[in-house]
Amino acid sequence: HTHTPWTSNPKSLLMNVTFCWPLRTETMKKQMLETKEDLSGLFDHLHISIFRYIFVRTGYNRERAEDMTQNVFLKAWEKREQYDCRRSSLRNWIYAIARNHVIDYYRSPKPQIVSDGDYEESVGEEETPLLDNSMDNSMLAGTVMKELKTLDQDDREVITLRYINEMSIKDIAEIINKSNTAT
Repeated sequence: HTHTPWTSNPKSLLMNVTFCWPLRTETMKKQMLETKEDLSGLFDHLHISIFRYIFVRTGYNRERAEDMTQNVFLKAWEKREQYDCRRSSLRNWIYAIARNHVIDYYRSPKPQIVSDGDYEESVGEEETPLLDNSMDNSMLAGTVMKELKTLDQDDREVITLRYINEMSIKDIAEIINKSNTAT
C-alpha cells in the first residue's frame, strides 16, 4: 500500500514511509527522464520525500506542500532536457528543483508565515509529522518543531534534508551548492 500526501494524513506520512537509497526503478537506474512513464516512476519514488521536504520548509501547510510538490515534478518534466547525469543524480536534481521552488516561494510577495496555531491545525493534535503517535514522541515533536523555527533558513534546510529526509552530507552539499565542510 503506497501512501501519498494527497490521500494520507501529513502527520503520519512523514514517519510512516521508508526510503531505500539508491532508488531501484528503471528511471533511477538509467538516470534519464525521457518519457511520461519515467516521470511517473520518478514521482512514485520521490513525491513523498519531496513533499516532506517542502512541508517542513514552508511552514507545515499541507495544501501548499501538495501544490508545490506537484509543481516541482511539472518543472522537472519541462526542464528535462537540462538534466545532466554527469553533474548530479536524478534524485539530487529533483531536490535542487524543490529547493529553488521553496526559495521562490519565500521571494514571492507576502509569503504566509505559519503561527503555532496554524501548525496545530495543519497537522492535528493526535499525530506529529516527525514522530509516531505516542505521547512522549508527540511532546518531543512539538519541541523539535519550535526549535526548528528558531533556526535560520539555511540551517533549517540542512537539518530537514539530513534528519527528516535522511540524506547524506555529500548529497546535501550538492543540492545546496556548498562544500561538504560547509554542511
